[in-house]
Amino acid sequence: MHNEEVERKMNFIVEQQAQFASDIQRLEESQARTEQVVARTTEAVAHTTEVVARTSETVVQMGDVVTRLANVTHVGFTDLNAKMNVLVDAQIRTEENHVHTDEKLRDLIAVVNRHLSDGRNGK
Repeated sequence: MHNEEVERKMNFIVEQQAQFASDIQRLEESQARTEQVVARTTEAVAHTTEVVARTSETVVQMGDVVTRLANVTHVGFTDLNAKMNVLVDAQIRTEENHVHTDEKLRDLIAVVNRHLSDGRNGK
């Protein structure tokens, strides 16, 4: 029995060694796949970093454009407001002149009417 027991133990050890070799093979294959995934992930991160950098530059440029547009719009509205104020002042003066002209016209009509009613209608 002693030989059978030794042979059984040797068979067990050989089976364990074969299982160990098989497990190592699977681990090596898994490690190779993991290395491929890490390489692709590294490439993706590098690409993403480039995209983020370009996007950041674009955002800064767009911010500059928006700021310039806001400044130009502000200047335009300031100019427009100044011109509107000039127009309002001119309209007020025109209305005041119109009132003055109406008064002068009424005075002239009154003079003409007085002149006509005095019987001096041009004779």
